[in-house]
Amino acid sequence: MSFLLSLRASVPAVRPLSRAYSPHRPQLLTYRNVGRSVPVRGLSPALAYFQLKEILAESKVRETVRFQEWFESKPDKRRRKRKEADWRKYLEHVKQQVVLAQDLAWREKVDKQNYIDI
Repeated sequence: MSFLLSLRASVPAVRPLSRAYSPHRPQLLTYRNVGRSVPVRGLSPALAYFQLKEILAESKVRETVRFQEWFESKPDKRRRKRKEADWRKYLEHVKQQVVLAQDLAWREKVDKQNYIDI
């Protein structure tokens, strides 16, 4: 188990630019790495498994399968859909606030440059 933890710690974490849901897009489109497949060549099987696990989590495959395993009543489905919609709205709001903060920081930087000689 400690081997897997040390292996996971040695792999640099790649964070998406957006925390919102985005379908999986592999970085390199080659014949070996397309869709939800992960090549094991040159990698340890444990590392390939972790990469596959991240891809499945990103594309929400396990959640979809879990929801399809049993019947979901209409009120439960409405509640789940409403939560998902609220989460999307919240992420959009956060995204707008980040854009505003970055714009404010950029404007402050420009203002400092403009008034540096005064």
